[in-house]
Amino acid sequence: MIRSVTFIIVFFIFQEIIAQRFQPYEENAKRLVQGISFSNHDSTLLFSLPHKEFLLFQGHKISEKTPRLAIYKAQKEENHWTTPVLLSFSGHYKDYEPTISPNGKILFFNSNRPINGKDVTKTNIWFSEKENDQWNTPKFMFYLNEKDEEQSYPTISKYGKLIYTKEVIEGGKSHYYLFETHFAGVDTKMGNKISFPNFHLNTSDPCISSDGDYLIFTGFDTGQWEKTCDLYISYALDEGWSTPNLLKDLNSDGPDFSPTISSDAKHIYYRKNYNMIKATLMIKDEN
Repeated sequence: MIRSVTFIIVFFIFQEIIAQRFQPYEENAKRLVQGISFSNHDSTLLFSLPHKEFLLFQGHKISEKTPRLAIYKAQKEENHWTTPVLLSFSGHYKDYEPTISPNGKILFFNSNRPINGKDVTKTNIWFSEKENDQWNTPKFMFYLNEKDEEQSYPTISKYGKLIYTKEVIEGGKSHYYLFETHFAGVDTKMGNKISFPNFHLNTSDPCISSDGDYLIFTGFDTGQWEKTCDLYISYALDEGWSTPNLLKDLNSDGPDFSPTISSDAKHIYYRKNYNMIKATLMIKDEN
């Protein structure tokens, strides 16, 4: 049986602690784009930068083929993060939203890179495996990705449960829902739609805990994303997931999205009205 847990956001009296902005770099060209991911006990940060802007900022030349986004990494050294370093496989296509597995050996990300030499119009999920401290050439999951619909924002537990966002066309319009499957490399099968009880919003931006016992994600109305996009939490049951609870203390009047849980599960990082915020969290075992 899945153990019962309570999600508690730990707040303090001072507003700057409640909404502490996470901004590793001051320069605009080094601004973090979308979600982030941590490894090595949070000493390694993986993120996307506005690639064209950053290259120009460094004095490099760009071309029409230079992608807008690319994936970088940085190391924590005392009280600062090192200069962003482009991952070896990135910088040729639009790569973003990196998510690393709990063991630090598999990196998932969104990309529009070609499939078998053919350009694509939809975002797909790719992954790279670490070998000898280097990331290998990214691999495509042919059974999971569908060429005519978007697959994005993957997250994985230490037991291999892979949850991601999938575009579904309903009534001629795009809707987005969470799907779950088990990671099996390039043979990973398409997932099953998660049907949360008593919940009727579109869902995206999943972040599963390392143990897979809870899931934080966004719920929203596709027609009013900026006004309705908020963070929710659901707990794993023996079968399926619990009815999602709104994380009221984290959400704002604007969009709240792209959640990431730190390696030690003591902090949550997320976009609060587009700013990256760091908040303290605690998971309390009630058993």
